[in-house]
Amino acid sequence: MPSEERDSDDEIEEFHDDIDRFLLAPFSVFGSQMFKASSDTLRPLSSVDVTHDYVTVTFDIPGVSKEAVSVTCTEEFVSMEAESRKEYKTQGRHGSSSRVEVNRFSERIRLPVPVNPDGGTAKFNNGMLVVKLPRVQKGSPVMITGGRHDRK
Repeated sequence: MPSEERDSDDEIEEFHDDIDRFLLAPFSVFGSQMFKASSDTLRPLSSVDVTHDYVTVTFDIPGVSKEAVSVTCTEEFVSMEAESRKEYKTQGRHGSSSRVEVNRFSERIRLPVPVNPDGGTAKFNNGMLVVKLPRVQKGSPVMITGGRHDRK
């Protein structure tokens, strides 16, 4: 590879690294709020909605295909893993080059109430993953006795 072409590729790679640092620096104050400390894995925006019958957890994972999403549920947690790959091709004076950008998303959410993971559903549409789980309804009715209305 000629020296000029190598220098150009190095400059492009350095430029991409600078952009990544510039874009990620503002989020460093949040620490592991958006990124896992041990990797470049993103924590997606998420929300938890609790009703009398269901717990609904929504994840925003843009650029991910349905096939790249994995969901695991227990009575106490919902975990989500996903990965997107995008290839970028550039055409320069000295030929073309390409690079692959990989975004990994991962999140584990402790649920505020117990759920039945076997009765859950997950739907994925336009980068939004919605996991709906029925709440565990514990307890049973108790007959109240005593008092003067209890006589036969």
